[in-house]
Amino acid sequence: MPERFTFVFFILAFLLFFVVNILAHVFSLYWVYPWFDTPMHVLGGAVIALALHSMPSIVARIPRERRTLVVTVLVVLSMGVLWEVFQYGVGYQREAGYIFDTVADLTGDALGALIGFYFVRTLETLHRS
Repeated sequence: MPERFTFVFFILAFLLFFVVNILAHVFSLYWVYPWFDTPMHVLGGAVIALALHSMPSIVARIPRERRTLVVTVLVVLSMGVLWEVFQYGVGYQREAGYIFDTVADLTGDALGALIGFYFVRTLETLHRS
């Protein structure tokens, strides 16, 4: 089943995201390198997309015809917006251009969703052939 392979990649991507995020906080990478936040949003978007398409309990509830790119991007962007609201609520604005940073973060989330979605589609195509 492609969900099994996707789940393995989800776990690996999640672990990578988790470890890099911890290291980024320990070594203040988000503050030393302001651009470091962008690849983390891309990776986070891909992790959410992989999670959405790999967990049987989630996948089983979504009819096959509805597992579309649009649904994936909307779910990832919803999570991204919630994260941005959380950051704003706890006062975690790194720079004066918070709106620009938020747009860049959500763009990274969307890019990660695209990467994750097409990765899953590629696995499904390879599995069928």
